[in-house]
Amino acid sequence: MKKLLFFNDIGRRMMKAKCLMVCLIILIGGVPAMSEKDGYVVDKDPKVQKKLEWWQDIKFGFISHWGVNSQWGCVESWLLVDEKMEWLLNCRKNTPQWVERGGDLARFSRDYWDLNKTFNPRQFDPREWVDAAQAAGMKYFVFTTKHHDGFCMYDTKQTDYKITDPSCPFYDQPKADVTKELFKAFRKQGFGVGAYFSKHDWHCEDYWMPDQPRPNSTVNYDIKKYPEKYANFWKFTKNQIEELMSDYGSVDILWLDGGGLLPAVDKNMGLPGIVKMARKKQPGIIVVNRACGGPYENYKTPEHKIPEGILPYPWETCMTLGNGWGHRTDDRFKPAKKMIHTLVDIVSKGGNLLLGFGPNGEGALPKQAISRLREIGEWLKVNGEGIYKTRAWTDFKEGDDIRFTRSKDRRYLYVTCLKWPGEKLELKTVKAKKGAKIKMLGVKKEFKWSQDDGSLVIEIPGALQKPDARPCKHAWVFKVSV
Repeated sequence: MKKLLFFNDIGRRMMKAKCLMVCLIILIGGVPAMSEKDGYVVDKDPKVQKKLEWWQDIKFGFISHWGVNSQWGCVESWLLVDEKMEWLLNCRKNTPQWVERGGDLARFSRDYWDLNKTFNPRQFDPREWVDAAQAAGMKYFVFTTKHHDGFCMYDTKQTDYKITDPSCPFYDQPKADVTKELFKAFRKQGFGVGAYFSKHDWHCEDYWMPDQPRPNSTVNYDIKKYPEKYANFWKFTKNQIEELMSDYGSVDILWLDGGGLLPAVDKNMGLPGIVKMARKKQPGIIVVNRACGGPYENYKTPEHKIPEGILPYPWETCMTLGNGWGHRTDDRFKPAKKMIHTLVDIVSKGGNLLLGFGPNGEGALPKQAISRLREIGEWLKVNGEGIYKTRAWTDFKEGDDIRFTRSKDRRYLYVTCLKWPGEKLELKTVKAKKGAKIKMLGVKKEFKWSQDDGSLVIEIPGALQKPDARPCKHAWVFKVSV
């Protein structure tokens, strides 16, 4: 997963030139009319708006990073960069394969890029993935078709560095094109499907020249000096994305990672041409050119961060369930309670949660992760009405332990208590209408209530004071007609 700090300088320059860039992109890319609000560019294509409305309804998704690095259980791709940042130095220090090679980047890179020759995940079963996501109450799936290291988890025709090439021992298996198998399995069960795709490709010689240093994640040559090489890279990128848009069924989200690559001036290159092509193949597809701003970031994706309040545009926190996006040796997964509270907090602010983890080198999902998902799903079976198809209310919280969402028709307010309220729940920011019905999700009987001195006071029956008698654990949702 991209580290945003790598591109801060590029991002600042892009923001200064934003108005000029948007005008240039519209002129050369055939983009529909756009407007800008609060730094977010609204795509006015009605098909995109309809798709975004659907996406904002489903709230909870699963992202999986999987590639050749899963055999080592190390951080995906980033160890190939000769970068001196503290977090990366720490990763190297804790990566046995790096230590064993004496910190020799050239040696490490050769061995890393040879991992395709031993990648043979015979335990891969797409149904296991779908079952885990369904048990969690997830509604959409985003898969890493290609990370920054360039290894393709689908049958691209643009490179032989892929899971379906004879150099990879898994190539002759019936389910070797894992992207196709996963997309098919998730769609069959009603999930939305998204293709993660890295704009960086460190294996491509038109991106990283082999005889040049690679001090950071960006192109390691002067594009003004080698314009044809850079043009070839963009054609290569467009061709790869076109394959995903053409040969892998219906795709709802094109989730582009890899920072702010410099724009190309040819309308058939760069993002304008790519998005135009993608929308022709997949009408209304949501494009997420993440962390770059501009007209191709249909929703924003703060990584491991939750905004302090309600945002005025579509957004999604992408976050790992364990310590890494993909498989890590001896990984530890966050408790289900923590993830339920995280989901509630995010949804109360109008966002989605995209939760990530990946299988090991054999293709098996970690049992502890599956257990966590099952516990989250049990909570959602009771309380999903307060999560799915909801929107942010005027206030997202009261105190530290109460969060709000509202139904789309504005008839109901959902009050989620992250801590058991005791015998009474007093709400200073909520006013119930006369004759209102108040219930706890999972409990059939209505609760008594009163409006005292401007506060709504809900009486909680004595029987529910016993934890075993409550409809769920970790958090409790009240439904109030307002």
